[in-house]
Amino acid sequence: MIKLDLGKNNLSGRIPSEITSLPKLQSLFLQENKLSGAIPDSFSSIQGLFELQLGCNMLDGTIPCSLSNLHHFSSVLNISHNRLSGKIPDVSEI
Repeated sequence: MIKLDLGKNNLSGRIPSEITSLPKLQSLFLQENKLSGAIPDSFSSIQGLFELQLGCNMLDGTIPCSLSNLHHFSSVLNISHNRLSGKIPDVSEI
């Protein structure tokens, strides 16, 4: 699977860790749901991921430092409209 679009579905709960076991995933759309909990650090293990849409959820906690290690993001990283806190990681290399 290279694209998983579950956006705008009123999904709730945490982002399942099993998503990171999709090695060919390039685009993940989870925006505009009611997802809660932290953004998993394990997203950095999906080497081909270049588009991650997590905006407009109820995600909380800090922004994982591992997001700054995702040099393969060449398109979109959207974590807007959540309940995130803490320091913004250095993403200048993305």
